[in-house]
Amino acid sequence: MNRNDLEPVGAMSDQLGYPVKMSELITRFEELTKLSHHALMVCEEKSVKGWIHLELVSDLIEEKKVEIKALVVDQNERSKGTGSLLVKAASEWAKTYGVTTIYLSCNIIRDRAHAFYEREGFSKVKTSHFLELKI
Repeated sequence: MNRNDLEPVGAMSDQLGYPVKMSELITRFEELTKLSHHALMVCEEKSVKGWIHLELVSDLIEEKKVEIKALVVDQNERSKGTGSLLVKAASEWAKTYGVTTIYLSCNIIRDRAHAFYEREGFSKVKTSHFLELKI
């Protein structure tokens, strides 16, 4: 992903109900690209079809893993293989760090996404509540 990709990245985020101002997207992109334990990738063929954000996560009590922070495919490009290509890219990136597990969380209402991930080989391992504290 490069700065020129941010307009379609933002538009796809909006399609999923996560609108983001371009100025905020640029700031976040610039911060994340400085961090070696994050990867931002696009699937592009003439235009950006989808994108993925990965994070290498180290934990005190569990093995190192890669988390898919976001995987978004343009609504007009779904079911055409873009998501699979992005998952393959995530796997290759994870392997460069010796990681054998990729995980993610997915909103409980996104049945189509759940089916996609299961087709890609992901397994549901637990159900959790996502809690946050505004400070």
